[in-house]
Amino acid sequence: PSRVASLPGGVAALAAARGLGSDVVVYAVGPAGDLQSSSVNSGAVLRRAALFPASPLTCLALLPGGGGPGRPANLVALAGGADGRVHAYQPASGAVLGSWAAHGDAVTAAVILPGGGGGGGASSSSTPCLATASWDGTVRVWALDPSSPPWAASASSSPSPPTPLATLAV
Repeated sequence: PSRVASLPGGVAALAAARGLGSDVVVYAVGPAGDLQSSSVNSGAVLRRAALFPASPLTCLALLPGGGGPGRPANLVALAGGADGRVHAYQPASGAVLGSWAAHGDAVTAAVILPGGGGGGGASSSSTPCLATASWDGTVRVWALDPSSPPWAASASSSPSPPTPLATLAV
């Protein structure tokens, strides 16, 4: 196996996705606000971006973008920050898509829930959701509707922040 390049400042969280051919790509975020993608087959750094230097990144989830296996072009990395925000980034293009205030304290965990999260009601469609947890003692579930993702509010003139589908006190 190859040695995957290290992330300056250390790694706070990682996730992996199928790359091109038989490759696997490891995505890592760190306390310096960096996101890095690396090839497992070659160990090469595919992209490193100093995304949010003002906020350490604490967790990471990968939203498949519909490109299918070996076509990761539309994959979106959702990174939780110590600032309580979730930041959306598209590694293939290097584009920062936006962010939203998800919690009142650091976002400590993020996981994609396929098909609406299984909560019934409006969230029971095939739209994936993101569940986030925080040091503020809550778990929130966010709809990831491609026509109006939660990070789009920060990229537009929309005055209202996204509303979670559910908030659980834990």
